[in-house]
Amino acid sequence: MVHRAKRKIANMSIDSKLMLSFALLLFLMLAICLVATQISLNEYDKKLYKNTEKELEYFIQTIDDEISSIDDISYNTVLNYDTQRLLYETVMDNNVSTYNWQMRQIILRFIQELLGNEKIAGFIYIDPKNNEYANGDISIEIPEEKKTQILDLATKGQGQFVFIAPDEDFPYLISARMIRYYINADLTYLGTMILITDIKATIEPKLSTLENSNNSLVIMNDGAKVYSSSNLGEKISKESNGIKDGGYRIERIDGSRYFICLGKSGKTGWRYINAMPYDELFLMSQITRFSLIIGFIMLYIIAFFIVRKISKIITKPLKNLSSSMALVENGNFDSALDSIGDTFSDDEIGQLGKDYTIMLKHIKALIHDNYEKQILVNDAKYRALKAQINPHFLYNTLNSIGWMVQLERPKEARAMINALGEILHESFRPDRLVYVSDEIRLLEDYICIQRIRYSDRAIFMLTYDDGIESLLMPQMILQPLVENAIYHAVDESDKLCTIKVDIERIGEKLEITVSDNGPGMSKKRLDEVRSLSYSGGRNGIGIKNIYSRLELLYPDNDYSMKIDSSEGNGTTIVATLPIRGE
Repeated sequence: MVHRAKRKIANMSIDSKLMLSFALLLFLMLAICLVATQISLNEYDKKLYKNTEKELEYFIQTIDDEISSIDDISYNTVLNYDTQRLLYETVMDNNVSTYNWQMRQIILRFIQELLGNEKIAGFIYIDPKNNEYANGDISIEIPEEKKTQILDLATKGQGQFVFIAPDEDFPYLISARMIRYYINADLTYLGTMILITDIKATIEPKLSTLENSNNSLVIMNDGAKVYSSSNLGEKISKESNGIKDGGYRIERIDGSRYFICLGKSGKTGWRYINAMPYDELFLMSQITRFSLIIGFIMLYIIAFFIVRKISKIITKPLKNLSSSMALVENGNFDSALDSIGDTFSDDEIGQLGKDYTIMLKHIKALIHDNYEKQILVNDAKYRALKAQINPHFLYNTLNSIGWMVQLERPKEARAMINALGEILHESFRPDRLVYVSDEIRLLEDYICIQRIRYSDRAIFMLTYDDGIESLLMPQMILQPLVENAIYHAVDESDKLCTIKVDIERIGEKLEITVSDNGPGMSKKRLDEVRSLSYSGGRNGIGIKNIYSRLELLYPDNDYSMKIDSSEGNGTTIVATLPIRGE
C-alpha cells in the first residue's frame, strides 16, 4: 500500500508534487494552529466553568447572609434590653388587665421592629400562657403541623435560631427562637417568637448577581423544592441527580442544552442547582470556534490558490520545455521553438530554457544541412538506379536491328529504332513520378521491341482500368517488371510463353500485376529473389533496383511488392503503390 502510494506520487507531474507538498505543509500548519486554538478555548471553557461555580458559591453565600440577617433581626428584637425588661415585668404581673395592656405595648414594639423590615412577611408571638399574637400578612397561615414542628425545634434550641425550609405546600421560610430573660442570667421563659419570611422576595432580588439573566435556579432541601425560578425546576432537579456538590454537567432539557452547576450551602444544607442555556453561556466561545474554523478554511483556500499560482509560475517553463521536447520527438522543430518561446527568467530554469533553445537551433541547422545533403544523395542515387539499363538488352536490341537491316526488313528495324529511342529518352527524364499513360506508352515501346525479337516465343498482353491514365506512378517500373518476366520465363523456356500485365485501381491504391506461365522458380531461388540476394545471370534493371527506387520514393513504407512462384507454375509479381495525382 505504502509502496503503491510512493510510486503514484513519483509518477505525478512536478506541478502536482509541488501542490501536494504545499497543501500538506499548509494543512499541517493550520492543523497545529487549530489544535492550539482548541486547547486555548478549552482552557477558556474551564475557566468559565470555574467562574460559574464561584458565581453560584457567591450567590449561595448571599442567600445564607440573608438568612443570617433574619437570625440577627430575631436576635436583636427579642434580646433588646427594654423589650426583655418589659416582657419580664409583664409575665411576672398577675393582674390580668395590666398584663393585657402591657402585652399590647410589647406587640406594638414587635410590629415596629419586625414588620418594618421588608424581609419579614409576618410574625407570631406565643407568650408563656400559650396565647398567640399574630401580625403581618393575614393571608399567610402556618399549617398546624409546621407550627408544631417549629415550636418543637425552638424548644430544643433553647434560645437558638431554628428554621423550617419552604416547600411546595408552604413556600415561606419559618424561623423561631425561644425567648428567655438574659438580664441577671435569670433565663425565665418569656415566650417564643416565630417569623415568617417570603423566600421568593428574599431570593429574587439577588438573582441579578448571577451573570446570565436566563438562568433557571432551583433550590432543593432533602428532595423537596424550596424555590424554582422557572417551570423547568422539576426536570432540572431530575437531571442534576448524580452531580456532586461543586460539580457541573451538560444536559439536554426540552430539546435545549443546559449547563447545570450544583452547589450546597454549609449553613442551611440546601442544594442550589443553577441551569444556564449552554448556547448563551458559551456563545462567544462557539462563535470564536466557528469563526476560526471558517477563517482557517478561507485562509487554506486562499493560500491554496496562491500556492497553485506560484506552482504554475515555477513549473510553466518546465511544462513548455517538456512539450517542446515532445514536438522534437515528432520532428516538429519549428513548433518546438514556438512552444518554448523566446522569453526566459534569470533563474536556473530560465537558463536551462536558453541553453535548450540554443541547442535546438543548432540541431535544426544540422538537420537542415544534412537533409539537403541527403536529398542530393538520394537524387543522385535515384538517377544512378534509373540509368542502370541492362547493357545486354541494349546490345541485343542493336544486334536485332542490324539483322533486320541485313534481311531487308526496314519496317521492323525502323519500329525497333523508334521504340529504343523512346526508351532511351524516357530513361533520361528527371521526373520521379510520371502519368500512368506515359508509363504505359513506355511499356508498349518496350513490348514492341520484344515482340520482334521473340515473335514466335512470347505473347504479351496489357490491360488496365479506364480513368487511371491521369494518375501518377514511379517512372520506369513496368518495363523492369516485364523484363524480369522475360528473363525468368521466355529465356529459360523452350515453349511459347505468355506474359500478362494488368493495372487496376483498388481503393486508394494502384495495383500492378505481372504474371507469366514460364517454368517458375524453386523455393530456394524464390527466397533469394525475395530477400534481394539473388545475383545469378542477367537480370535487367532487376527487382532490387525497383525496391531501392520505391524505398526512396515512399519513405513511409506505404507500398508493397509480393512475388509468388513455384516450379512449373510460372511467376506472379504484384506491386501495390499509393495513389498520387488526385
